[in-house]
Amino acid sequence: MTFNCALMKDEIIYRHSLYVGSFPVDEQDNVCRAQKVQKELESLRCFTRSKSVIVCVSISGIKICSDDLKIVYMAHALRRISYATCDAVHKQVAFLAREPSGFGNLQYCHVFVTESPCDVSSQCMSSYFLNKASSIVIHLHNS
Repeated sequence: MTFNCALMKDEIIYRHSLYVGSFPVDEQDNVCRAQKVQKELESLRCFTRSKSVIVCVSISGIKICSDDLKIVYMAHALRRISYATCDAVHKQVAFLAREPSGFGNLQYCHVFVTESPCDVSSQCMSSYFLNKASSIVIHLHNS
């Protein structure tokens, strides 16, 4: 499935989620990266620690903020995000982003759990990722 979600210039989408963790992904090709992400997502289905966050998405990028929006835990420019996936059954949403000064293929996958399965596909398509000149691979997974 492919989604194009256009946001107005100053529009921001806010989604409540639980941040369950991040992990490095340094595989060389897209297929291996996707397989690594899927394997790690499977292992994170039963999580014991999480942090309540607000995912703020705009045409500039994604910010992960505290529930009161006063603290920015992480921020990623849209150009640094290369892949997004979700698993509606397990309410997981994840995206791959490289650090501004990151080395070659090294990226980090950030994983979130939404409040309901409906929020997953909504967050994945409305948030990740807008209409962008350089394409982002969006993978929707229904287990």
